[in-house]
Amino acid sequence: MSALNALSAVRPYALRNDFSLWRCYALFFAIIVYAWDSSPTPDHLGVAEIATGALMMIAIGWAGAGQALLFPFQGAFWQLAGWMLLIYGFSIPLIGGVAAGHDIGLIIRDLIPFLYLLLPLFVTPLLMKRPSFIVPLTAAVAAAGIIFALRLIVPSFMEHGRVGFSALPNEDPLYLANAPTVLFTGILCMALAARQMMKAGLSSIGGVGLFAFPALACFLAMAAAMQRATIGLAAMGLAFLWSVAFVRNPLRALIPLALVCMGLLILYEPVEGLMRQLVLKMSRVGFNNRVEEASLVFSMLQDSSWTVLFGCGWGQTVSSPAVGDVTVNYTHTMFTAFWLKSGLIGLALTGAYLGGLAACLWRMVWRYPVMAAALAVPCLIDVTLYASYKSLDFGLVLMLIPLWTGQQELLRRTASVG
Repeated sequence: MSALNALSAVRPYALRNDFSLWRCYALFFAIIVYAWDSSPTPDHLGVAEIATGALMMIAIGWAGAGQALLFPFQGAFWQLAGWMLLIYGFSIPLIGGVAAGHDIGLIIRDLIPFLYLLLPLFVTPLLMKRPSFIVPLTAAVAAAGIIFALRLIVPSFMEHGRVGFSALPNEDPLYLANAPTVLFTGILCMALAARQMMKAGLSSIGGVGLFAFPALACFLAMAAAMQRATIGLAAMGLAFLWSVAFVRNPLRALIPLALVCMGLLILYEPVEGLMRQLVLKMSRVGFNNRVEEASLVFSMLQDSSWTVLFGCGWGQTVSSPAVGDVTVNYTHTMFTAFWLKSGLIGLALTGAYLGGLAACLWRMVWRYPVMAAALAVPCLIDVTLYASYKSLDFGLVLMLIPLWTGQQELLRRTASVG
């Protein structure tokens, strides 16, 4: 009888463990489906979007939703701040948007990215119980960046029948190159290729190419979309990583630097042409009216102290000068968007949440500098310059921050026990 009791106690526990495993698989496949046939900010729901949403719901499940509401009191600062932001976002801005008569579709289009922003809150407790999934999920996020880049550049290369700068597409209607995962993958793979060079030199040409070709695909996609800030900050991130490598091992750090210089000399004409186009774009459009857009948001909030503190609610639109005065439901700077829709209260909570994740990134710099730089650069751009903070990509990049910080803490505890 005691054996039967023991079996009945063990079996539900095993099933719970199995279900947590399936939740991890669901998250993994959601990322791949999303990258394969969706886009960062789709205008309409299709099969890929519905499948991605269903898989994400399975991955989060009732357990993830419950942990998001209860666990932060025992968790890190960013979890508590995220919990407060979640409660606030589904109360005051939601009530304000409905009361103001904003379009329900636009309210939903605001709430979905809001949940993407809080993705770490929902999945981190699950994934920290399954640390073996951290690397595969990181690879899935990187694969999403590669897929987006290839979806942009490969059709154009096939159409022109050649590979090169002149065959790059002239437009990016789905904003694939803007996806944070593209920048994340470009920095990560380029840094890993350089590290492989430093370890084994040219004797490991296969390993170098394994990382270098995806990185080049990502940077070609950014060049095709003429992403000035993306290319510039990516170069700064890689320069930072090279300086870290130089401090640790000056002689070996010269190997990737020499190869990069050789590559720039060989590709001087197309690279010089790209730089000329970037400078020309800068002279023509400047900062794309980002300052004017922020000024417009500020003027819209001056109607009352209520709107200053609590915003205009989800679903609020703006005739943005950054897109030719077209009426849209976003701004290009994340903080102005959250101030407009959730007020200073929502802005402060968002800042606290992202600040807590930034503190995790800072701790990560000392053990995983490559991962820290690859995550920090797209986060910085999406918070300040691009509207990609509304994409699932942004949530996926944020998701990796506490996972790798937790991995670092796990390794530290293991080492102290050993």
